[in-house]
Amino acid sequence: MTHLKKYIDFYSGDNRKEIFKQFYCLMTALRNNDLNNPEAFFTSDCIADISMTGHFESVQEVSKGLQWPGPIMDIQRITIWNFVARSHNGIAQQSAYVQCIYAKKESQFIHPFVFGGHFVNTFKKTDNGWKISNLKFDLMYESGNNSFVKDHWNLIDYGIFYGHKPMINAEIDSPWHVIPHDEEEQTDVEKIFETEFKLNFGMDGGNFEMTASTFTEDVQFKMSAHKNINKYNPTQTDGDYFGIAECNNFLKSKHHKEPRLQHTDTMGDIVIDGNEATAYMFRSEFNRIANQIYKPSNIYTNVNTVLHINKFRKIDDEWKLSEFTYHPVLDFVEVPRELLCYDDLICGGKKWSTIKI
Repeated sequence: MTHLKKYIDFYSGDNRKEIFKQFYCLMTALRNNDLNNPEAFFTSDCIADISMTGHFESVQEVSKGLQWPGPIMDIQRITIWNFVARSHNGIAQQSAYVQCIYAKKESQFIHPFVFGGHFVNTFKKTDNGWKISNLKFDLMYESGNNSFVKDHWNLIDYGIFYGHKPMINAEIDSPWHVIPHDEEEQTDVEKIFETEFKLNFGMDGGNFEMTASTFTEDVQFKMSAHKNINKYNPTQTDGDYFGIAECNNFLKSKHHKEPRLQHTDTMGDIVIDGNEATAYMFRSEFNRIANQIYKPSNIYTNVNTVLHINKFRKIDDEWKLSEFTYHPVLDFVEVPRELLCYDDLICGGKKWSTIKI
């Protein structure tokens, strides 16, 4: 359980701590093909809707729907991103992205299946702690050797919205809609990073009212280093955008690229000065490694593709994004083989605020 205690210590609120631990342990069980005690995670009347496998009711059926259907693999990695949990009166709504690499090894070669997805889970407080009563999962991307699962999973159809019938609705399933008033206080650090995750949830799910709610009136995006996707001019770059309308329209413009977006962010570093803050966040994309390939020397890495330097302002006790700056990178950061979740802020590493960009 690498780094689990550090995350438990980081999160304020007993509910959030326990829900993080439950989700972390569930992902550990899935990674190890060891979901032999599903009652530890799910209520007896749990239901699940999983885009690859369908609708399930009861503990045992939900467990079957989640299990890896392919051959025994040499490498099974699952990593957790953008974790959010909000609770009130014994109900909690939790969201997290996952990125996964399932691979076969052959001598010095790796044959990977890389995929990412989104969990949105409703938890209930029971006599035995917090358990999932409703699980939803959408596959967000897949690449590589999908032959491992193609006869068992409904994979991405790149010609339609979401790539499949969506299980998650960004307007009604988000933690901020289901639990508008979290009964547990959060630290300013938690609030700031959650603002970024809320922006990602709205953007990736197509709820742009949600994204707009995270902005200050004078928000600006500095995107001149971002290469735009333009079929007539693939070298075109973006520019700078000012105000809620321009910034929101810029985010909307990215939805034509693919059926489902996934913006996975780490919590890298943060500096708070009164009502102003600067957060350093890396985006990780396991499926976008340019001209690199996965091999034994880099299969156990986090793949950082962007450094976001984001500024936030506290308005009426709510942190909002005031400036977003995009710095492209491609960095393979070695991590322990058993790792499920890693953020520099929580787990150590470089202090990005001291490094000149």
